[in-house]
Amino acid sequence: MSQADNMPKKSSIWSKNFVLLLVIGVLTTTVLQILSVTLTPYANYMWNSKTVGGYLTSFLNAGSIIMSFFSGPLVDRKGRRWCLIAAAVIFIIPTFLGAFTESAGLSMAVRLCEGMAKGLVTVASFSAISDVVPRERITEGMSLYGLGSTVAMAVGPTIGLSMTADNQYSRMFIVLCVLYLASALVALGMDYEKDPEYIRAHQSAPKKADQPADPEYKGIWVLLEKAALVPAICHTIYFASYSCLLVYLSIYAQEILGLDATQTGLFFTIAAITMLIVRIFGGRISDKFGPMTIVVPCHILVIAIMLLMAFVVKNSYAAYLVCACIYGIIFTAVTPALNAVAIIDSPKKRTGTANATFAFFMDFGILFTAPIFGNIIDSAATPAAGYTQMFMVSIGICVFSLVLALVLLNDKARARRRARYGVEDMPAAPPAPAADSAED
Repeated sequence: MSQADNMPKKSSIWSKNFVLLLVIGVLTTTVLQILSVTLTPYANYMWNSKTVGGYLTSFLNAGSIIMSFFSGPLVDRKGRRWCLIAAAVIFIIPTFLGAFTESAGLSMAVRLCEGMAKGLVTVASFSAISDVVPRERITEGMSLYGLGSTVAMAVGPTIGLSMTADNQYSRMFIVLCVLYLASALVALGMDYEKDPEYIRAHQSAPKKADQPADPEYKGIWVLLEKAALVPAICHTIYFASYSCLLVYLSIYAQEILGLDATQTGLFFTIAAITMLIVRIFGGRISDKFGPMTIVVPCHILVIAIMLLMAFVVKNSYAAYLVCACIYGIIFTAVTPALNAVAIIDSPKKRTGTANATFAFFMDFGILFTAPIFGNIIDSAATPAAGYTQMFMVSIGICVFSLVLALVLLNDKARARRRARYGVEDMPAAPPAPAADSAED
């Protein structure tokens, strides 16, 4: 018998339920990508206001924040499949009813419901992925699931810009309802929660097993992890520094650069290709050399892309495509690096809460900056001047974020926090098996 025959075989990731979840992820993330590039052009067309576009984005993210905060217990009690279907209902009904509205206030209410659907889908999907993927391959499974968002990034913006090239936004909203309906139908095929072994495992677990007895964790700290606050807040401010690109890039490309839907959409396609490469190698670099080897260069790249957008891209489509590559890096690399810090620096018994804390704070970066950037553009003497001012403000936020990261995320600061919260200090060189842990 050969040595290969004696080696243990890896459990398969590619189960039926995993494939169904991957399809759900692609469908729902495509919807979000379409919304991300069309809300500000929609507001500009309907109400001639970029500020309203910023508020629409803020309401979308506010809904996600609210639902993310409370959906954990709901997903555990009601089940993953039920919550995925409920999210589709929360999205479809208001979106369909609001597709033909001319009221900015009603449109904001619709975006709030869509954000709640986003928050519920996110928590339910990742909970389901952790159920169906073998524990020893959880990081690999999560990474493969994340590729769905890369696919959505490649196709979603182009689809959205193409559908709204003639300002037929009602048609676009109906298409989004159809995509969410398809995700609900796919969720109906999930059956692992009916497995007797799964049922026994969840019924035998104590009802309050996830609530620590430590008196330090009372009230809101049952839902949030203190040790994860620093990396979560640092990530939020970093996210805010380039959030203007998420909200206003498509309308900037149309108004200032004069690009059509195809030319604008190519930005997101190139960014998606870059994201795919970063997903493969970025985590390995952070694990081997530390998160700051990712965090610091990405801050520098944010400053670079803002300068290019403000002064170079106007006269060079090639520079616009270079910005797409940079965008793919800054959008993908820092989030998993700081998410890992949030988990590693928290007590092991609070790993799930640390991850939830990081996710909860994530959308705050765009919640407040979107309307602020819209006001900057609307109040400027010319739209071109307004966009330039917006990019300069983004650089200021990025510099602040970089200083904060250097002060709070260096090795000494992290060691002090780990000692404070009773977390075992990390070895200088993490062993190879760490790459297969949830801390990635």
